[in-house]
This record gives sequence, C-alpha cells and structure tokens, in this order.
Amino acid sequence: MYPVWGVRKDLSWCIMEKDGEIRSEANETNCFFCGHCIAVCPTDSLLHHGLDMKAFTPIEKPVAFKEEEFFRFLRERRSHRSYLKKKIPQEVLEKLVEACRYAPTGSNKQKTHLLILQNEQTISKLSSMTIQYIERVNGLVERKMKKLSAEGKEDSDLYRDSIYALSAGTGVVDRAKAGLDPIFFWAPAVFIFHSDSKRFGTPHDDCVIAAQTITLYARTLGLESCYIGAFMAAAFYDPSVMEEIHLPPKHQVYSVLTLGYPGQTYLKDVDRKPLTVRWE
Repeated sequence: MYPVWGVRKDLSWCIMEKDGEIRSEANETNCFFCGHCIAVCPTDSLLHHGLDMKAFTPIEKPVAFKEEEFFRFLRERRSHRSYLKKKIPQEVLEKLVEACRYAPTGSNKQKTHLLILQNEQTISKLSSMTIQYIERVNGLVERKMKKLSAEGKEDSDLYRDSIYALSAGTGVVDRAKAGLDPIFFWAPAVFIFHSDSKRFGTPHDDCVIAAQTITLYARTLGLESCYIGAFMAAAFYDPSVMEEIHLPPKHQVYSVLTLGYPGQTYLKDVDRKPLTVRWE
C-alpha cells in the first residue's frame, strides 16, 4: 500500500498517523531498511528481521548544544594545509570511520566507501601523478588561449577563465618544483571517498556528506582537514591515477580529504560573502 497524500500526517517515509492511529506502509518490496519504524515505536512492539535489533539503543535524553557555541564551532572550522609530523592513532581513525558510517545517504543506500592512505610513499606518488596531470592540463589551456587570441577573443569570459586556470595550475607546479607538496601537504592521512557511479541513488552527494561529517567530527578529536579538489580531478580524468588506487569496478572518487594534527593556529574568524537567497 502506498501513501494517499493529503489525508495523513507523515512521521517518516513509511510511518504515518491517520485518525489517531499510527500505521506502517512498508513491506518486503519497498522497505529502505532505514529503521524509522523501530525508532518511533513507543512500546517496542516491532521486530525487523533484516536489521540488528540490538543496535537500536534507547535515546534517554537527546544531545543538546548551545546554539551560539555550535555556530562558533562551525565558523572556526578552517582548511588546514600545515600538519604536525604526528601519526594519527589507529583508534582515532576508526572513530572517524564510525562517524562516516552514520552519515546520511540517499534512499539509505549506505554505499559510501573509504580508502584511507597513510603510507608516505603512496601519498607522495599520488601527489606527483596529480602534478603531472596539472602540467598536461596547463599545456591544453595554453593552446586554447593561443587559439582564442588568434581569433580575437581575448575579451571573452573563456579567455579570462583560462588565464585564471593557468595561473592556479602554474602555482601548484612551481611549489612542487620548490620541493613542497602542494597536493596533500605531507598530511599523515588522506581519506578518499568513493562509490559506484552507476548505481541508483546519490553517490556523489553521499560521499560529500560523509566527508563533511568527518571534517566536523575530526575537530572534536584535535584533528583538522582540507578538501583536495586537484586529486579528485586527476582521478576523474586520468585513468592511470585510478589504476594506482585500485578502486572497485565502476567506482568514482567523489571527495578527498587530508587530515592531521594542525601545525598552525588560526587566531581570528574570517568573513564570507553574503549568500544570494531567494525568498518566496
């Protein structure tokens, strides 16, 4: 039985209240295994043979944060590119994995995968491969700019965007030539979030939500992080990078984080541009 919209009060996807009676509309064909039916039942009357009933722990008192402190916690999160040469203990990494496990996923698919890199040689090699990819992209951008210039299109948005891309790419390559690691910043751990790109659902969003969950939880453990878009681009466009990280078939990298104990301290919050908001 599927919902009849407008004649009931929805409590979740499959639980609704009608005429003062709570009913479940889930069956073997449409159950998402979300566990909402168990979580909202006040009498522990329901059993779900597809879920671990022992994992449903009672909520004695919901966790409550002071609004001002939580907002301050969000504002104080910064991208960190300087890390102490300190290994992250295995038990701390496992806590981060556990937090990732509870991040929401579209349609409750729970298909987010994690590749955690700690080997310095592996991280260094992937950094070098990413820089080589950026150098190749720089060459393509330069040729594109020459073509646009020959066509008299130096005032076009495409030309200006190309200047910006070339400047950013050149800066990364120059820092690498100076002996720095402009990709992973010598972080003690790199988290690569990936999922099956062909599956039904929201694999990209699932990985991004999982990554953001970890960036916030990591701060409570004394860790900081940074999103690494350059490697994600290299993994998407360069087959050799994908071969190096040995992901399952059809999987795609959707988010990348460096994590470590911060090597610097930010003393001030920074401002952000006002959002463009449409109210209706």
